[in-house]
Amino acid sequence: MMATKRGVRNTLPKGLQEWRDLCNIPDKDDDNVITKAYEFAWNSLRPLLEKHGMRLWNIGWGVQLKGNKEFPIVDNYYFINASKREDLVHVDQFCIQNGLSHAASASDKRDFILRIITAGGQGHDHLRILKRLSSSPDIFRGTNHVLPMVDQIIFEDITIGLFPRLSCNIQEIGFPYRQTSIEDILYIVLQALEGIAYIHSIRIAHRDLFASNIMIEWCPESIKEGRAITRPRVYLIDFETAVEFPEDLAESDLLCVGIPIEKEFYARKLPDEVKEDAPYNPFLLDIWQFGFDLKEYCPMMDIPEVSRLWDDLNSPLAQDRPSALEALQRLESYVKSVPPAVLHVPYIKPVYDTDNDVIAVIHENLDDET
Repeated sequence: MMATKRGVRNTLPKGLQEWRDLCNIPDKDDDNVITKAYEFAWNSLRPLLEKHGMRLWNIGWGVQLKGNKEFPIVDNYYFINASKREDLVHVDQFCIQNGLSHAASASDKRDFILRIITAGGQGHDHLRILKRLSSSPDIFRGTNHVLPMVDQIIFEDITIGLFPRLSCNIQEIGFPYRQTSIEDILYIVLQALEGIAYIHSIRIAHRDLFASNIMIEWCPESIKEGRAITRPRVYLIDFETAVEFPEDLAESDLLCVGIPIEKEFYARKLPDEVKEDAPYNPFLLDIWQFGFDLKEYCPMMDIPEVSRLWDDLNSPLAQDRPSALEALQRLESYVKSVPPAVLHVPYIKPVYDTDNDVIAVIHENLDDET
């Protein structure tokens, strides 16, 4: 007997946190990091997804596998670094972070990331903000760096968003094995600031603007390639904790109270003003979060102008942080003030000792013979 829609829904996680935690449910007889609870939930949706032309990727050990080495249809979002043949192996792999997402291929051979947006009456602000940013006129604005939701599938109270697949997030640009230049990194940060400034200008605060939620089409490696002509576009993702304020609300009232999600589930770092349970400026929370990960993944300690900007973004005092637009203007001014050759040098992340002192050279010009 075919299961009813209500019967299927009753077997699925009720709310977003339950979906997110699917990957944290231990299997008694299996050490697979992709749990059976996750597999069961998404497989329960398989008939629905197949009716919409979507085929879920296979679940493997720590990754999802497409099942073949065929390239997807070009959608102008997923690109391969020209200098890295080993990047080819990732075309058919996707690493999941939690139970909300799953990779899939459409019948027209496009690849997507499926994301649970609403469930159990939760997530409707997220859905509304995504629809706005993914629709005209916002989606046509060049300064809008939001990865659009290109379609949705609805099952009972569950909304599944379809998003283009991207190559990596900006954490990777500072990894030692990546042959990025200082110029590569600064132009990526400029784009990210442009995108942040845009959503702030229309009164949307993200509230989870860490590096894992800032994606790029590919990781530039201009040191290996010898040039930096075409640059990857930067995208903002995951607006689950975002807030949008009405246009007629006074600027002094653009405030939030409390941690972006339930305290017991929140594992991110927080500035002091959010910990105090008093009203705070969520736009400056975005700035703090972005600055925190810039200092973590892309410190620029031998470039004083840039290092000071990173520190200001991550200032413990909210009133000392620049707006996204001010930060964009400061970084743009610096980049314009120096010859391109000064920035087209390898980026090498500093190495710290136990006292947090730098003990290694951060940047080294390839032309130096020392």
